[in-house]
Amino acid sequence: MKGVRTTTSNRLRISRHGRQRQQQRGVPCSRVDMVIDFGRVYRNRNGRIAYFLGQRGVRDARRRGFRVEDAKNTAVVVAADGTVVTVISSADCKRLRRAGWR
Repeated sequence: MKGVRTTTSNRLRISRHGRQRQQQRGVPCSRVDMVIDFGRVYRNRNGRIAYFLGQRGVRDARRRGFRVEDAKNTAVVVAADGTVVTVISSADCKRLRRAGWR
């Protein structure tokens, strides 16, 4: 697919828009992986999935022996085909709920 790259871990494909937002917000690929591994899952009607890593996710990861504090308050939106669409840095997951994510 044109404009799609993979992360350093080769687990995820990232769209051109997602790569641009990731760079603008200073979020490395390793942090995107952490958010997807340990974040809370929100879904919308279009088949997209948003992963949000808040305080609860950081606490759960710490209990399992992982350090993910750097990824706190980051959301990653993934399309139905598994491509990362965008990366959001926000301390408020309520913004996702207001936008129709459940």
